[in-house]
Amino acid sequence: MRVKLLRLAAVTVAAAVALVGLSGVAGSREVIKAVENDSGGWSWDPATVHDAHKGEKAIWRDTSGVSHTVKFYKGKYKGLVLSLPANESVSKRMRKTGFHRYRCSIPGHAEMKDGDCISGMCGAIHVQ
Repeated sequence: MRVKLLRLAAVTVAAAVALVGLSGVAGSREVIKAVENDSGGWSWDPATVHDAHKGEKAIWRDTSGVSHTVKFYKGKYKGLVLSLPANESVSKRMRKTGFHRYRCSIPGHAEMKDGDCISGMCGAIHVQ
């Protein structure tokens, strides 16, 4: 009987590990890539508002070969800056709900006007 209980426990743990492995890193979402665009400037790809659930990770990956930053300028993460080295990734677990806007703060990578990012590496995440 004890052997059967141990086997059942082992199978249960293995199944749980398999399920976590299939879902990715604790609810990770799509990767947001830093890319050089056709006009020689920089942008995030895809260039859409990203939806995430509270507790999921947002992941930024540089595919341009140039270092960038992910600077939150509106929302509950305002002021937070993540460094995105060339050809590497950075992530942030989104624990705060709301609409969070970010940009690359390296000069020439994003254009700001009246407190808003209007072109270049401008992005947003909506966390529910």
